[in-house]
Amino acid sequence: MRSNPLYIHPWKMINVTGLPVYYPRIRRDFFMIHRMCLVFVLMSCVVPSLIYAGVLGSVTLKDGSIIHGEIVEMVEGTLKVKSAFGTGEPFLIQWGEVVNLATSQPIAFVLGDGGSLTGIAEKGDPGELQLVTTPLTVKLPVQLAAITAINPPKKKPVNYKVNFNFGSKFTSGNTDNTQINLLGGFVARSERLRVILDARYFYSEEDKSVTDRNAYGTMDMNYFMTSRFYWFLAVLMQQDTFDDLNLRTAVTSGPGYQFIDKEDFASPYFSQMTLQGDLGVGFLDEDRKIGDDDNYGVYRWSLRWDWEVIPKLTIFHQQQGFPEMGHLSNFILNTLQGIRFDIWEGINVSAQVQYLYNNKPADDSKKGDTTVFLTLGYLYENL
Repeated sequence: MRSNPLYIHPWKMINVTGLPVYYPRIRRDFFMIHRMCLVFVLMSCVVPSLIYAGVLGSVTLKDGSIIHGEIVEMVEGTLKVKSAFGTGEPFLIQWGEVVNLATSQPIAFVLGDGGSLTGIAEKGDPGELQLVTTPLTVKLPVQLAAITAINPPKKKPVNYKVNFNFGSKFTSGNTDNTQINLLGGFVARSERLRVILDARYFYSEEDKSVTDRNAYGTMDMNYFMTSRFYWFLAVLMQQDTFDDLNLRTAVTSGPGYQFIDKEDFASPYFSQMTLQGDLGVGFLDEDRKIGDDDNYGVYRWSLRWDWEVIPKLTIFHQQQGFPEMGHLSNFILNTLQGIRFDIWEGINVSAQVQYLYNNKPADDSKKGDTTVFLTLGYLYENL
């Protein structure tokens, strides 16, 4: 069979005469291209490993599988691991599925008691790692169940939350009725200090006669001596026209404890729950319009519970009680509870109930006073 005179071999060409003619340069270029391809393949495999070599780690799961890669962080019960080649989406692993962990360089571990350790993790017994910290040379055994976060994102120096709520009712005709409810709150928290401000104002009139007018305000300053234990200083100011109360002032101080804080629970339904409580002693003064003024020593208890069940639905409860020293049956109780639903970008609606109780009311006044109301509000957090 006659060969094609136009066929070109990689390093030789057959001309029309049928005699082979060699082209050394073409042959040399062919092998050079081969070498370049080989180098490219090797670099593709080696370079990513060199880039991530300083942060590589390994994660052993309950089913025996081992994942190698960069351990990025673990927050809210989810461990994030990047591929060793640095490509693709990171792996998301439930922390409860991890039985062992090792790292090639120091990383930060946050423990359940609020403390933190930084060091190189080495594999230990199942459910435990050995942490090598400097300047210590002894390996510290750390239970995986005691670790609540790894390399958590840095928190802002001060976190704060502001909320404002407004409710009203106006009717005219056979009955002229006006009702106004104003509520506001502010919470600022740094590593050591927390400031809480609350204010409420309720006013209503019917046929141009005032039927309700009361105001309430508190200021709490909490100084944290540990991540949970704090000392508080609180001031209460309260006014109630129909309880013959021109101004009630209470100043109290004592210890408090943060029982539940955000991200204490891994479950998304409980991770945003908070609960704090405190007990203290102080002094209370009552300035009355008609009746006799009074002042006496008091104890004080306080609870604040906030539970964001889902991202748009929050249940909350606040209460303060002031029993009189030496006469515990005489006490004052202030509570506020409700449900808040976020509509859009912080704008919310809420249904709330305020209950005020005074075991020693003014003459012709009832001990308990309940107000149920709906509000439109706005809440902002700098998280």
